[in-house]
Order: sequence, then structure tokens, then C-alpha cells
Amino acid sequence: MVFSGEHYNLGNALGLVYNKNLNFMTKNYFGENEKQKAHIETLKDNIVSYLTSCEESGYKYDFIPTCVSGVFSDNAPPNPDIIRTIKAFNEAYGDDIHLEMVTLQEFYDKIKDRVKDAPVYKGDLNDWWANGVASTPYAVKHYKEAQRMYHLCERLDDHGKISKKEFVREAEDNLLLYAEHTWGHSATINNPYDTMVQNLDIRKTSYASKAHEASAKNLNRIAHSRGDKLRYYDLNGKIKAINASDRKGEKVVEFYIEVWKYPGVKVICETSGQEMVTQLSSHPRGVLISFIDFFEAKEEKIYRFEEAAGKDEIINTRVAYIGAERVKDIVNDYDPKSYKLPYQIENAYFKIAYEIGKGVTSFYNKVDHIEMLKQGDARFFTPIYENTKIRTNVYEERRRLGRNVRGLHAKKYIGDLTEVKVIDDGEIFTTIELFYELEGTYFSSVVIKMYNTLPKLEFKYKIAKKLSTDIESIYLPLTLNNLDAVLYIDKSDAIMRPGMDQIPGTCMEYYLT
Repeated sequence: MVFSGEHYNLGNALGLVYNKNLNFMTKNYFGENEKQKAHIETLKDNIVSYLTSCEESGYKYDFIPTCVSGVFSDNAPPNPDIIRTIKAFNEAYGDDIHLEMVTLQEFYDKIKDRVKDAPVYKGDLNDWWANGVASTPYAVKHYKEAQRMYHLCERLDDHGKISKKEFVREAEDNLLLYAEHTWGHSATINNPYDTMVQNLDIRKTSYASKAHEASAKNLNRIAHSRGDKLRYYDLNGKIKAINASDRKGEKVVEFYIEVWKYPGVKVICETSGQEMVTQLSSHPRGVLISFIDFFEAKEEKIYRFEEAAGKDEIINTRVAYIGAERVKDIVNDYDPKSYKLPYQIENAYFKIAYEIGKGVTSFYNKVDHIEMLKQGDARFFTPIYENTKIRTNVYEERRRLGRNVRGLHAKKYIGDLTEVKVIDDGEIFTTIELFYELEGTYFSSVVIKMYNTLPKLEFKYKIAKKLSTDIESIYLPLTLNNLDAVLYIDKSDAIMRPGMDQIPGTCMEYYLT
């Protein structure tokens, strides 16, 4: 059951907790009457005024729920004065209006027979707090990796024989604490550099980090039980790859070794004896080795790797595909890929085209033979910056937003593609980086990694943000033509259609998935 429409501090505004000072909520409900009566009498007047307003608006029930906090604030502590106030009120006015403090279950038990005619809706209660998540992308990324490691531990140690229970509990507690709705101190806008404000932000991030550490400790224990060791400095050795999924299929296998130079590698699957097609690429700690193999559900495979001679590229002078400047910009059939990379990236499933000055110009589905790129400002992989200038002060300007994430005088800026860089072009994948000039940033680029033989695309957005007190938003559109299909989003443990599978009156300005 959902009771929609009232603030969670309504009970405080009514006076269930004595509050001498007026604020915006008491003024909204009861005006600016400075001459207050005794506490219980003021509470009675406020309740009568409120109930009268509800009746005049068509409210037909003989009860009404009211939330109250221990003090007139968010995240307030319990306050025994509330029950004393209720007792005093009922002794004075209980024959006309009866107050009772109940749990949610007690409340539902008392009213279930009276609300049989209440309208029934099916859907999600979309969260107005969800925009806070996007305000701390690095910490959220850290949290999401902690969450993934936690679930990976569950899959690899489904009976809990290896994971330490205290690490599991520590991860769970801190994952819950980080995901709790509070996102920043209430004074973040007015006093962003205050020590108390900064401490809360750091403490908040620490929950994600403690969850990450606890999950990593258990994952290390599980990996060790499966035979893992400190192989990162081995130029030759063995690795074990585990498909933690219940689904079979081709999977990407990647591991890195910490070396300054590694010219080539030979990887052999010990199960089949097959030599794997591999690709070497840069890694922050050395060299990343990648290959693709087929795995049954939950299957484990062991691979042997050893250093090999690198492949020197020798120009084939009998074919016109490269000039004396060593630039592959000649249209040819000998190397039909390299000369296209400054303009497009392509595999058996998709083709993404781009052009300096125009941005991404095509996202073509080669399987269904359809152009998936939608036109307009919000084009795929094209960053957008929105800015609402401060015309009053930082608090007042945000108050005026209401339920929106932008002001009426907001300006929108579309990223301008200025450079394309080919990072990797190998047997397993191709990686390019699109550099954008974007208002509000020092640096902005999108890295796209396309696998040659899989319908798989990975990307990351790199950004260096300028500091500003303006109201700002950064977007990276992932909007594509959905082939006339119905659009769903995966929101926590629920699949929903935005604007359709949700309770009326809930947030449609943004969604957290």
C-alpha cells in the first residue's frame, strides 16, 4: 500500500514534537501566525485545520497517516516526548480526534478493511533521491565493483565454505550503508568546503571502500583455494579461467602481467591443446593478454602461457595499402580495415561511423540491416553539458528548480568531436578514442572497444570537470533506435517501462538503473 502526497515531517509541522521556531513547512501548512498558544492547544488547532483541509479536498476516510521524526530534521533520532505528547492530547481531545503511534504493520492491520475500495496500481515507486548517485561517479564506480565482487564470491563459493562470514557481513553492512539514500551533507550547497561537510562525504565514500575491501578479501581467499598465486610477474606460467555464469557461450578471457616489455605471447588450452588467438594491449601495470574461448556453464579451463617473439610488421611493397610515410590511408582490399578506422569501427554485427566536426554519424546494425542512430542533440556517445547560471544565490537557485534538474534559463552544450585516436587494432578487439571539446570540462573523451567476433561493445567516458557553483549536468546519451520494440529499464531487481510501470505521481525526471 502506498499513501502518496504528504511530507515525512508532517507530524513535526503539526506539533507532535514541540517546535517553537517557524520554518517553511509550518508556514506552508498553517501560515505565519507568530502568536502560538500552549503546545497541546496549538497541536489541536493545527490538526483540526489540516483535517478540515483534507475533507474539503475530498478525502473520505476516518483516519489519516502522519509521519513524525524525533526532531524537525532528516535522519532524526527517536524522541520519547512524542508518546508523551500523544498521551496528553488524547486526554484533552481524544473524544473528537484520537492519536495513536503504530508500526506500519499495525497501521495496515487497522485500516485494511476500510480501504478495500482504494485504487490499485501496479508499478515501481521511482525515487526522487536517485539523482544524488550521479553526483559522485568515482565513488559509485568503486561501490559497484564492490557489489560485483560480492556477487562473484556468492557464485564461486555458493555454499560459503571458503568465504569468511565476518567479511561477508562487513561487505553487506557497508553496501547497505553506502546505498542508503543520503547523498551529501544538507549544507553541501551553502558550505561545500566546511570540515563537517567534507567529513560526511569522506565517511560516505568509506562505506563503499570498506565493502570493496571485505569482498576483495573473500575473493582472494576463493581464488587462492582454486590454485591462484602471485603470477603477475611470471613471464611464463598457467592461469585458470572460470565461467561464473549459468550460461554457456564464447567468453573473453583477460589477465595481465607486470612487465616493462613483452613482445608476444603463446597461450595453449590444456584441455583441448588448442593454441588461442591472442592480443596484447597496454595495462596500467604492464601488459594485458586477451583471448576468446567457448565455455559451458560454470566450466573451468586451465591455460599455459609463455613469452613469444613479437610480430614485426613488414610492408608488402607489392600492394598499395600504405604510403612511404607509414600511414595506412589508401583504399585497398589487402588491409580493408586500417584505412577506415579514422572514420568508422566495425565488426560482423555493428558499424559505428564518426566524423570530426560532426561526431557520431551512424550506428548501423548489420544483422538486422537497420540504422540505429537517432538524430537530434542526444546522439549516441556524444557528451552533453547543461548549465543553469546562478542569478540569485546557490541555495535559492536550486530551490527554484522544484522537481527539475535544470532551470528555466538553462543552456545546453553539445560536445564537438575534434580528434579520433586508434588505440588498439588486433585479432580480438579494436579500440578507438573520440576526443570532444565540451563546455564545462577541461577534457572529455569516449573510449570504444569493439570485439571483432562478438556482438559486444565496451565503452568508458573520461572527463576532467571544471569547478563551478552553477547548477550543472553531464550526460552521455546511449539512445538508439529500438527497432519498434518496447523500452524497458533494469531498475534494481525489477524490469519496468518508464512512465508506464510506475505509481502515478512518482519521479519521471530521471531514473536510476
